[in-house]
Amino acid sequence: MKTILFAVALFTFGFISAQDKSPKILHVKFKDGTKVSAQSGSLFLANEIYPNTSGLSQFGHWEPFYSISSDLLQSYYAKAKERLKKNLSDPNTIFEFHVNAGENVELVKKKLETLTALKYVSVPPKLSTPAAPNLQPSQLYLFDQDPGIHVQEFWNTYANHGSNVKICDVEYMFNADHEDLPNVTIIGPEPEDPGFGPNHGTAVLGEIGSLNDGIGTTGITYESDFYFAGAYINFEYYLEEALISTLTELGEGDIVLIEQQTMAFDGTPDEGYAPVEWYEPFYDAIQLISGNGIIVVEAAGNGNRNLDHAMFSTDNFGHHPFLQENWSEAIMVGAGAVGVDDLPRAKLWFSNYGSRIDVQGNGEEVVTTGYGTAYSAEGLNREYSNSFGGTSGASPIVTGAVALLQSLHKQHAGFPFDVNYVRNLLITTGKPQVEGTLFPLSEKIGPLPNVFAAANLMMDELGIETFEKDAFTVYPNPTQSSFTIYVPSESVSSIQLRDVSGKEIQLNKVKTITGFEVTNSTISEGMYYLSIYYKDGTVVTKPVQIVH
Repeated sequence: MKTILFAVALFTFGFISAQDKSPKILHVKFKDGTKVSAQSGSLFLANEIYPNTSGLSQFGHWEPFYSISSDLLQSYYAKAKERLKKNLSDPNTIFEFHVNAGENVELVKKKLETLTALKYVSVPPKLSTPAAPNLQPSQLYLFDQDPGIHVQEFWNTYANHGSNVKICDVEYMFNADHEDLPNVTIIGPEPEDPGFGPNHGTAVLGEIGSLNDGIGTTGITYESDFYFAGAYINFEYYLEEALISTLTELGEGDIVLIEQQTMAFDGTPDEGYAPVEWYEPFYDAIQLISGNGIIVVEAAGNGNRNLDHAMFSTDNFGHHPFLQENWSEAIMVGAGAVGVDDLPRAKLWFSNYGSRIDVQGNGEEVVTTGYGTAYSAEGLNREYSNSFGGTSGASPIVTGAVALLQSLHKQHAGFPFDVNYVRNLLITTGKPQVEGTLFPLSEKIGPLPNVFAAANLMMDELGIETFEKDAFTVYPNPTQSSFTIYVPSESVSSIQLRDVSGKEIQLNKVKTITGFEVTNSTISEGMYYLSIYYKDGTVVTKPVQIVH
């Protein structure tokens, strides 16, 4: 299958145009259960030429939608149905019709729509690669500030950096020679550039995988194994092929990151960017690999669209993926602010939103490899960016969180968790979305993951004691008086807060799934000392600064 695909970096008011080499291809889906196949350019029903298709050869030829063998495709399909317990779309009943040069695609489409047992004939959607804004440098996502996901605390506490997990980035290109990137294995044909350059993929890989070498940036999960599947080959677009090809290298619990978005309602007043699963063949491919145990992380897209709007539950050949009963297995990621365009963890102006969005990542001020806006003095292979963002910048942050937790789970439990477990874990332990100055809380993009709190809860649920007693954290610190204590609460006997004279301060605290919430509003400004008394008799004390 071929279509024009677009990466999902935050855009300015200018757009980069892809090379105008779009193929004339139609996607033709027959009703599930139809015994149809494509061989030697023709379409067959059982062993006979499909009715009313012999005359179509003057307009073009037929090809399978997926290039893998029918037996392997059938095995993936059976496994996915068994795992997900859902009636998935039959991948054996969708095909490509390659229209001959000089033929009118719309006229050919109308001829195809007369075939029997047909579900739909569609034109592959157009997608685009937006450019990134110029933002300030800082890897905020690694730390414990408002926009951080507490990676440093996770590393320090669990001595885990993502090993034994495979991650595949699905998009166009990256700079394989960048000196701060790890070895990246190409799945399938060598990726090609549709005209957007390698910076986008370089930036994505840098967020999750840049080397821990004291130079440049450090990836969230830098000990993972990294892969790349190109969505553009031989001047054609192949998102579904890139997705299904990951099954040749990745196994259960590994991660596929989809760095693409699609145009919904193209050519109408309602047009705008949407998640790729809006297009049914891409949705079906996501479900197929999800059903084989792959965890899919999908960018929500930069359309500022409400995915709960009624327009997303009409037309589209009856395919309405943002209705709750139709949600795919993918973890969908929106873009949150870090304090530049709005308050930390507030929805950014461009991010799609709605009940379908699971979690958010940083959509601005993402520092990573590539582009050269932060550093370019030593050439292309040592360029760094302070200008990456959008749901492109947000999605790798969530991917990194999933990978760290998966690595830790496999290390201690001996098997991988599934997507539903980690989705719920990230939502339950995440730092909640906040009301912004520009957009209301009702425009949902979900919480920002807190990988440290998530790990604490996960290990507690596994019944595994690995938490170092002095690794508890207080957030925020300094604070105006209310704060969160991240600690496995079941191991705590009591908590005390004392001022510098030793006087105990009465705390209003509530036990939560990630530790304790302290909500005192009358503590005077100054330095205090918080002591955690563990049930085994250990006592650990840390300073807390109150400011007004």
